[in-house]
Amino acid sequence: MRKILLVVIVLVAFACNDSKLSEKKVNYWSFNSQHDPLLEQASDGLIAQYARLLQSVSGGDTIQIFGAAKEFITLADTLQNQVISNDTSLQKAFSQELGHLSAELKGLVMEQYINDIHLSFNMTSIQLLHLLGAIGYQKQSIYIFNTGVKKREMEEDGFTWLALTKKSSNPYLTNENQEVTAIQIFQESN
Repeated sequence: MRKILLVVIVLVAFACNDSKLSEKKVNYWSFNSQHDPLLEQASDGLIAQYARLLQSVSGGDTIQIFGAAKEFITLADTLQNQVISNDTSLQKAFSQELGHLSAELKGLVMEQYINDIHLSFNMTSIQLLHLLGAIGYQKQSIYIFNTGVKKREMEEDGFTWLALTKKSSNPYLTNENQEVTAIQIFQESN
């Protein structure tokens, strides 16, 4: 019995010491040093469609959100089936990340409640970061924002969104027009 109690105490001590890990800044993507201007140009359409979805999420109107998400899915699926780059490794990474992005968007369209839509939009933002990182996107600065706080215990690291400007309204607070400054620039994140 004492051996079991000793093991439990040791495990609890290790668990308490690991709590500092959550304070570290976490990047959910990696930035590829190689890039292809043709893939960057194709990504500009994705970024523009993301901006439309961001505006819809900010407004909180589910009909507009679902319409923008469906257009985004169509664009992602269309690009996924095209060969854009002669660099086969970048093209493969681009196509694979487009599939992940499309899957997140399809999940967003299936949500019924605004809190669930916010969570799906957060994941869509992270997937877009993955895609841009996989192709080493450098064409224009992408600013990364984070609420930094939990929203009803749904997201441990806060909610993320992207913009082309250094300041942006928080899309997760539909009733408030709270302007936030970016926490980092995507191209300088790694």
